[in-house]
Amino acid sequence: MKANPEQSSDDPLLADLVRRSPREVRQMTPEEREALKVRIDRVKVKKMSPEAALALLQLEAEYYRHSGNMLTACDLYSQAADRLLSFKLRLDRTRHQEILIEAATVLKQSGAVAANLKRAVKYLETISSITTQDLRVFAMLAEMHALLGNDERYHLFCEKARNKLDTGGAALSFHLRELAESAPSGAQDVYGGEDNV
Repeated sequence: MKANPEQSSDDPLLADLVRRSPREVRQMTPEEREALKVRIDRVKVKKMSPEAALALLQLEAEYYRHSGNMLTACDLYSQAADRLLSFKLRLDRTRHQEILIEAATVLKQSGAVAANLKRAVKYLETISSITTQDLRVFAMLAEMHALLGNDERYHLFCEKARNKLDTGGAALSFHLRELAESAPSGAQDVYGGEDNV
C-alpha cells in the first residue's frame, strides 16, 4: 500500500463500489441512493484504473436515473460509453456491454430525437456481433433504425431479432421474450403497420 497509495485495489470503499451491480440502485430507497452518492463523491477524486472509473460513472448515472434526473443520467452514460470506446477496452466483457446498452436506452428515453438515436445506434452496433444480449440489442436497433427512417437497417435487425427469437426463444425468460417481441412491433408502428415490414 505504501508503494501504490493511489491504486484503486488499495481502497476498500472504491473496491466495494466497483463490485456493486448498477441494477441494485433501482431497488434502493431514496435515502440509500443518497448514501450511495455520498460514497461515490468520496472516491471520485482518487486515481483509479479506466475500468474502475467506468464502473463508478455507471453507478453515478444510475443514481441520477432513478432519482428523476434523466438529463444528467444521459450525460454520464454517454461519457461512460464514449470513454469505453476511446480507451479501446475489451467489449466482450459483460459490464462493458451493459454500459453501452444502458447508454443507448437512456439516450432513447431522454427523447427519441435523431441526435440521441444516432448516438445510441453507434453504441449498439459496436457490440451487435459479439454481445451476449444479442436479442435485446437486435430488437433495440430495429426500433431505433425505424425511428430514424433507415429502412434497410431496420429490416436487417428486425430479421436478426426474429431469427434469434425463433431459434432460441424457448430458452429465454418470459420477460426477455416480451421485451424482444415488443421492440420490432414498436418499429412496425413507426412504419405504419405490418404491410410495410
